[in-house]
Amino acid sequence: MRLKTSIKKISAIGLSLAMTIGMVPIWSTQALAETAQKAYEVILEPTMVYDNVYSSFGNKFIVSKNSLSGVVGEDGKEIIPCIYSGIKGIYGNKYLAQSKDSIWSLIDEKGNTVTKFQKKYQDMHGSEDELYGYISDEEGTDLLDSKGNVIEHFVANDSDLYTGTIKYDNIILLTDRKHFIAANYVKTTSDHEDVEHLYLITLDGKIVKDIGECTGWTDENNSIVRFVQYDEKNEDSYYNTGYVNMDGKTIMENNYDDSAIIDLGIEMYDNNEYTLYDLSTFKKIWTLKYTSNEDEKCEEYVINDKGIYFNIDNKNWYYVDKETHTKKTLAVDGKVSRLQTVGDNLLLGFGYDSDKIIAYIFDLNGNIKNKFEYKDVNYLANDINDSNGKILTLRYYTDDWKNEYVDAYDLSTGKKILQKYNDINTDDGKWFIAQKDGTLYLINSNGENIATIGKGDYGYVNEVGQFLSVRFFTSDGKYLGTYAYNNKGKKLMDIGDQSDLEKIDFANDCVLVTKYGKTTSYEIIDVDGTSIIKGTDCAADSKLTSDDMWIITKIAIKDSNNNWKMFTGKNKATVNLGSYNSLYFSGNIVVGYNYDSKGQNRTYEIMSSVDGTMIIPKGQIEGISEPYDGNKYAVKVNGKWGIYKFNRVTAATTPSTPSTPSTPSTPAAKITTPSNAKVAKVKAGKKKVTISVKKVKGAKGYLVQYSTNKKLKKAKTVTTKSVKKTLKKLKKKTYYIQVRAYVVKSGNVKVTGDWSKIKKVKVRK
Repeated sequence: MRLKTSIKKISAIGLSLAMTIGMVPIWSTQALAETAQKAYEVILEPTMVYDNVYSSFGNKFIVSKNSLSGVVGEDGKEIIPCIYSGIKGIYGNKYLAQSKDSIWSLIDEKGNTVTKFQKKYQDMHGSEDELYGYISDEEGTDLLDSKGNVIEHFVANDSDLYTGTIKYDNIILLTDRKHFIAANYVKTTSDHEDVEHLYLITLDGKIVKDIGECTGWTDENNSIVRFVQYDEKNEDSYYNTGYVNMDGKTIMENNYDDSAIIDLGIEMYDNNEYTLYDLSTFKKIWTLKYTSNEDEKCEEYVINDKGIYFNIDNKNWYYVDKETHTKKTLAVDGKVSRLQTVGDNLLLGFGYDSDKIIAYIFDLNGNIKNKFEYKDVNYLANDINDSNGKILTLRYYTDDWKNEYVDAYDLSTGKKILQKYNDINTDDGKWFIAQKDGTLYLINSNGENIATIGKGDYGYVNEVGQFLSVRFFTSDGKYLGTYAYNNKGKKLMDIGDQSDLEKIDFANDCVLVTKYGKTTSYEIIDVDGTSIIKGTDCAADSKLTSDDMWIITKIAIKDSNNNWKMFTGKNKATVNLGSYNSLYFSGNIVVGYNYDSKGQNRTYEIMSSVDGTMIIPKGQIEGISEPYDGNKYAVKVNGKWGIYKFNRVTAATTPSTPSTPSTPSTPAAKITTPSNAKVAKVKAGKKKVTISVKKVKGAKGYLVQYSTNKKLKKAKTVTTKSVKKTLKKLKKKTYYIQVRAYVVKSGNVKVTGDWSKIKKVKVRK
């Protein structure tokens, strides 16, 4: 479960249900105001006669009357009359409004029409700088600008756009939305990966470029496709890479076996030379030949963001700056080999000295920072680096390759943290899962073994406040278990495969454990493993931290008897809130409500989100909107809507009003789980990735999960209501991405479908 943001958003269906009340209030407006004078202020007496009222921008509200929608201000005056079939608030204080004839318009905050869209869309929504018009499942979705121009078109099946006559085995629409990569499968008897014959074609089937037989391709940007071809004659790698633009112009020189797109252009390189091409013209900008005559041989080369390092005849190492093209001789002996980039600004190389193998750490100028010596080993190699570039692990073999070990070092200090384990895994450099003789151990950053996990071959650890989630597996990837530990190494509980630990902002010594399965359960435990509260449903507010982690700010859990308890964190205390079908937090208040089997006839109670103090008991209000402007709400009383401001109160400041015992709760209306989402396309850019999701019918939005780990360990999750999401500020690494759709059930709890298949994409810097 992904817990909610601090400001709750209610779906269109949820809003309609929330505002439709069938009971008759038993108290007058005056009595209502007198009940909790300290708890709230009346901004506008209930005078607005609408079926539904909910927040839009600032002090404006979208309202509906007789199935038609409009906009009113906090003073109750209409800004946009109720003449539209539907209306949505979007960025920039503008609205998307649909007329009775299904034509949508973009309207400003004063009610003036900015743009009238000519095409009929079933639905429209907007983001910060884009508009999306949904046509149908068959016809797809348009991406538009504010003037109604179609920028891109998304369809459920890319091949639906194809109007040519040639039949291909596979057709994939490119980012420019004007071309396909079409493929015909090729039968091969070789032992390398499957080959496809690729063509660059237009939407109407015109072949722009017959690319040939390829082992893979990527859509690099709006104008260039990178492809890979198998070449048995290329003894170094057996693969060549090339690029084709939308005009069919190609870079493909068989002497190159690797390439990349960088800020400076397209770079292609091998053991002979490095060449830089202009991105738009494909013309050569600069070529570096590693050797100056036929007698010289380039033994090894390394290329990073700053420059090119290469070794000539195992004697001299050189460095050439990519931008200035200046060349310098490095103070590195030619005996040092297998040079590679580690950490942020370091190089790793291996040297040989009689019976020793030495791992050298250099700065980018070739100066030695540290060295690690190994005697009587057959081989020495870099194993892994953590995501922060702080840890170096070295794998080595002894006794004529009979025994395999791994050591771990702190790159900043050169300190050996772990020694002679069979396997070591870390992501953040603070916690390790290390394996020795078939047993896994939990180890801290000082190299201290704080817990024996049990039998297994490898595992992952994720830190959540004072808690750790540990997942472990066999060597062939078979899942063995997931345990929760505290950061002292005490095993707290088995939390299962499908599980989450989420940090509680106001109680760092406690954590929320969410277990998924046929049924979902929620439990708050402390650092000793003591269960504070557990149940079958959860309501929470969360905030997103600067490192993209969700932290719970308010939380309540419903037990098997439908009773809700709020966790306060103070001496691990809980507060009984009462029996409700559903409950949600909203600013200074928590709203509990019951309803019938159809989701109708709701009865509300409003309590303080600080300590559960009753503010408005059952029978006094008929509906409440989402908040605006710091805890102001539209409230329905006696069939009319007014504006109330709820203050932060406790039992000490506001007298509690006795509540009429709640009626036995009835089963909630069934919410259908959404269909599984699919990733239509991923596009890598400069420090960013754009994901296109195939639209799922009925979905209110999508969760996008991404990580540099192929098992999505320590993955980050973001939410989007659009079928397109751009992830920014990424590192130059390979990312693994999956998505799933969600709907919103009563109480603002997301119901999700299954995760999609994982897509892999490499980010350029």
